[in-house]
Amino acid sequence: MRWRFHSATGEREIARLAFAGEVFGDQARLETKEGGLEVLLADHSQLVITLPSSTVDSGEAGFRSEIVELDVLPGQTVEIGASMTLVLDGDEAPERSRLEERLQQIGSLEAEQRQRWQLWLSSIDTGRDPSDPLQILAVKSLQTLVNNWRSPVGRMRHGGLFSSSNVWYFNGFWAWDSWKHAVALVLFHPQLAKDQVRLMFEHQNEAGMIADVVYLDAEEDNRRDTKPPLAGWAIETIYEATGDLDFVAELYPTWSAITAGGTGTEITTETASAIRLDRRPWRPPGGRAAWTTPSASITRRCCRTGPKRGRWTRNRWT
Repeated sequence: MRWRFHSATGEREIARLAFAGEVFGDQARLETKEGGLEVLLADHSQLVITLPSSTVDSGEAGFRSEIVELDVLPGQTVEIGASMTLVLDGDEAPERSRLEERLQQIGSLEAEQRQRWQLWLSSIDTGRDPSDPLQILAVKSLQTLVNNWRSPVGRMRHGGLFSSSNVWYFNGFWAWDSWKHAVALVLFHPQLAKDQVRLMFEHQNEAGMIADVVYLDAEEDNRRDTKPPLAGWAIETIYEATGDLDFVAELYPTWSAITAGGTGTEITTETASAIRLDRRPWRPPGGRAAWTTPSASITRRCCRTGPKRGRWTRNRWT
């Protein structure tokens, strides 16, 4: 986080700042540390906060820092920053010196982020005016994808996207959603698109089943059912965008196990995309089909967008 103060009055100004906050509920407690504080959470993770103030007073539920004075000369701009770092249980907290060093680099880091964002925007440019509803929708879609992006952590060896962060049970990685995420991600972040697919396959069970959803806590995974395997479509789209045949070769054995899983049958399709046409469901041994098959018309609309494949269309997901 960064705050910027600028004197536009033509006179010297003194800005006096203090930082205060509190935790909600009884599932967290505060501890004062040099140059900041730590919020200890019920799951043994912690939030490390670095403030520009060297002195912080805290109680069990709240804190307040000493007043920081900024001397802003006429026409001058003064910046200060603070950082928050989530440290999960079992991970080592970063050194304070490293956090403070990052704060000193906040200007260059922001410039890098702006450059990255502009590159992503150019990847989804529809050629329309920025005020056009379709271009607005494209930018909003990009914002949603980026906001739901989560880094590798714990048992998740690859990064991926949550379907939503508005409801607690969406704080995991869902099979059907993940394949669609990958198709969208390859437009502006091919590596993340590949990792999204890898993330789901790394939790494939011995029978070839991809769980309906996987969470950081394996006990919360839903393996009672799965979703229609649009993974082949995702892999094909990534290949068409990147030409990365090694990626296809890497995923083919585990992808093939989806249709063979629990049935003992051989794969009859010839290409990595054919799984979208092979409607045999994953079957638990001795059980009924665990997912339902989309109709051929839905499959065509899902995987083709008109004469020029890969275009942005309003009916992409209908």
